Amino acid sequence: MKSVFLRKIASKMHQVKSSLLVYLNFPELRSTRKASNEEIHLKAAMAWLCLAQDESKCDGILSLYNLDKKSWGKPYRETTGYIIPTFINYSKKSGIKEFEERALRMGEWELKEQLNDGSYGEETISGQIRKKVFNTGQVMLGLCSLYDHTGEEKYLKAVIKSAEWLLSIQENNGSWQQFTTAGARTYHSRVAWSLLEVYKRTGNKKYKEAAEKNIEWVLAQQNENGWFENTSLSNPSKPWTHLIAYTIQGLIESASLLESDKIFQSAYKTSLKILRYYENEKNNNFDYLPGTFDKKWQSKDDYTCLTGDAQIAITWLKIWNITNEEHFRSRALCIIDQIKETQIINSSHPEITGGIAGSYPFGGEYASFTMLNWATKFFIDALLLKNNPEFSLLG
Repeated sequence: MKSVFLRKIASKMHQVKSSLLVYLNFPELRSTRKASNEEIHLKAAMAWLCLAQDESKCDGILSLYNLDKKSWGKPYRETTGYIIPTFINYSKKSGIKEFEERALRMGEWELKEQLNDGSYGEETISGQIRKKVFNTGQVMLGLCSLYDHTGEEKYLKAVIKSAEWLLSIQENNGSWQQFTTAGARTYHSRVAWSLLEVYKRTGNKKYKEAAEKNIEWVLAQQNENGWFENTSLSNPSKPWTHLIAYTIQGLIESASLLESDKIFQSAYKTSLKILRYYENEKNNNFDYLPGTFDKKWQSKDDYTCLTGDAQIAITWLKIWNITNEEHFRSRALCIIDQIKETQIINSSHPEITGGIAGSYPFGGEYASFTMLNWATKFFIDALLLKNNPEFSLLG
């Protein structure tokens, strides 16, 4: 028992030392910021993602920049996949061809990285590629976007190959247990969404049926108060808002494609619980959404998960566009402004300029002291959606 206690003390001391060093090396983190002109935030975020692509030397997007280690992560197939439509959307908005060209380069990299059975995975520490259901679905979204944008059959062919793999390993109850990080999870609703996008482009009903089976499994995990079981990747009773929002996003997009009010109402119920918390609780002790929620929609967290914040803002804007309930829009805009205030715009360190961190404060429990490509992507999507509620997340 004594040795365990000493190890915990040593770990805590190491964390404190690392935090102090990060703040010394990056004094910009200590300064307070005000939200600037929106275009400045948007351009800075896009520039950071471009840097993460350039640094990869392979046209994929590096996963993160670690401020503690002063190093970039590896290129990430999953997030590069769903960053593709963000670049296509921004290219259309800005009229700058470079972003379309970058999206095409990402797509070429993804085509090369597809495994023979159609799956996608990520590189482990040993250098092996570990297949993942979720990651495969997210790459499919990007390739669907490129197919729509270019009309080139190679993208649709790759998407169908991935879809066939997903169907081949799906459980009878609609979930995916194999090739996952922690078994069947509700955020696989985003994989169901990807299968519905394949159905939309092929008309093959087996993809629709597989998606519907998964959505039914996801809905069965929802409690009466809107909280989902089997969502977390760490503490099972305290999922990050990032993963809750993944679940909601998949349900909203699937509801739209299936024209299903039942699925939409499930997403709405959960979203309303988070909205009510933000309206009623946030000013008591902490001005942001907490990083996690427990089964009673309560939290003692003193940090926010910025990825989840951006995603939740997106889902609230989507719900507002469907229901015209103004409080969803107004609170989404509040969250977007809060994220803007955490974004470092003026820095001599390009590796942190424009990126969105894992947590705020930056040493919070979700991806401490890192700039994340997925947080930055969802922040950009939220900014684009704010000014164009009709636009498609797939470009």
